[in-house]
Amino acid sequence: MNSPEFDQALALARQHPLFHSLGDGQFKRLVRCAHLHNLASGQPLFMQNETAERFYLIISGTVKLYRLHTDGREIIINVLKSNETAGEAAMFFDKPSYPVNASIEDKAQLLSFSNRVYKELLEASSSTCFKVMGALACRLQNCLSEIETLTHQTATQRVVRFILGLIEEQDRHKEQVEITLPVAKRLIAARLAMQPETFSRVIHDFRAQGLLEINGPVLNIARTSALKEMV
Repeated sequence: MNSPEFDQALALARQHPLFHSLGDGQFKRLVRCAHLHNLASGQPLFMQNETAERFYLIISGTVKLYRLHTDGREIIINVLKSNETAGEAAMFFDKPSYPVNASIEDKAQLLSFSNRVYKELLEASSSTCFKVMGALACRLQNCLSEIETLTHQTATQRVVRFILGLIEEQDRHKEQVEITLPVAKRLIAARLAMQPETFSRVIHDFRAQGLLEINGPVLNIARTSALKEMV
């Protein structure tokens, strides 16, 4: 019998594009090999070139994807949050292995699934396979749109776009809003393709202009309309 915590995680997974195209019987087969993980900050999830046997859905917390430079420096590839997946692409390689390292940035809960079982489900049903391909194509298009945005916008515009994206739907009409940065500033900077110093400079420029106040990870936005005008 599953725990309530496990059932809640599965309910979230069922709505994800990788799973909502599966029939009930297919999903139940996949779930039989699923595991729930509660991991602490700093724990490794998988290593680059490690054989990829499982992929992960983030229920809560954040996961950092990175590679190591020859001089030992971390090169952050991405920072994943709730309802995003890690390691799923590796199952489609001729020799399935993870192309990057992954570690827990903030305490996280994840569901893991068997790559072998998921591939078998796709191989057994061309209809399901095409539906999943469609979902992955949409995700790819979103990634390309994000890359285009990062390429054409200034550092200030990228930071504004990120901040505005953190405002809850019900608060987007308000002029004054409080938001909390979801991860460390250096990780946000990496996701926005800039140096941490640049991110900090932009935030402090906004403070000097009276657009917001900073209290640790909390930003109290005083004039959302002024930020919207920047993008």
